[in-house]
Order: sequence, then structure tokens, then C-alpha cells
Amino acid sequence: MRSVALVTGAGRGLGRVLATFLAGQGHDLVISARTDTELEEVARSLRSTGAKVAAFPGNITDPGHRTRLLQETSAMGGVSLLVNNASDLGETPRPDLAQASLELFRTTLETNLVAPLALIQEALPQLERTRGLIVNITATLVKPVTKDGESTGPAKPPSTSSPKRSPSNSNHRASL
Repeated sequence: MRSVALVTGAGRGLGRVLATFLAGQGHDLVISARTDTELEEVARSLRSTGAKVAAFPGNITDPGHRTRLLQETSAMGGVSLLVNNASDLGETPRPDLAQASLELFRTTLETNLVAPLALIQEALPQLERTRGLIVNITATLVKPVTKDGESTGPAKPPSTSSPKRSPSNSNHRASL
């Protein structure tokens, strides 16, 4: 029996890349995203690799949606990898907290913190049975500031440059 992976936020970006990678590694997949058309495109692409794919559009904050996802993973043999990738970046550009909408802030917390925890709790019986793994992914935006703490502009995605090697993680000695 093939391993079953559940990937939320699989309609685009990193979620799509992870789902594609997992299909290539021999996993069957249950995928979820809020956007039906993107999700169906991903599902078609994954099925072309020979993976069994069940696609469920919906919002991970909806308890009924989480139940449907886990019913499907159970029917496929039990989830062995849960990838919590769905996220909500919140207001953009990000306002100062003093001006932030509490309603939108709550929605962001529900999507990024509460719903993934709920899915973990609900998936635990399957994960324990399969001796599965959980991967939680969060997204953020970086808002550059000056030395005095003043904003230098709108929030931007974090840098994708490689971290600099330090002497402790390098086989080469740096000259001073």
C-alpha cells in the first residue's frame, strides 16, 4: 500500500511543489485549497504521474472540510504525512498593529494557527496508526525598517538568498 499524504494549500506555490514532489516519490495524495480551478489543475497534473489524487476545494478553518479530508485519507489507508501549508497573509500592506483590523487579524490567526492545530488533533489517530509525520509551514512578509524602527516601505516577501556560512558550519576557514 502506498503512503498517503494530505497537503493543504496545494493549489499554488510551495503547496503545489510539495504535492508534485510527493506524487513523484510514490505517495497517494489528498489535496486541498480554497481555489477550485487551481486545485483541479494541480490534481490533473498529479494524476498524470500515476498518483491517486483526491482534491477537495474548501477552507481549512471549516470543521466539515477537515472532516471530509480525513475521511478520504482514512478510505485511502490512513494519512502518513500531514503537510499544513494553507495560510493567510492577512492585511497587505500590513498596517501597524494599532490600526490593524481585529476581525482580519482573527481570521489570519484562525487560518495559520488554530485550523492547523485542529487538523493535527483530528488526524492524530491515523498518524499514530501509520506512524506518520507532520510538517507545519508558515508564511510571512518582511517589512523593512530603518535603525530607528521607521518603515522604509511596503511589506515584501522574505529574501530567498542562501544563508552565509559561518566557521562552525563550513569546512573552509575564513581569513580575517
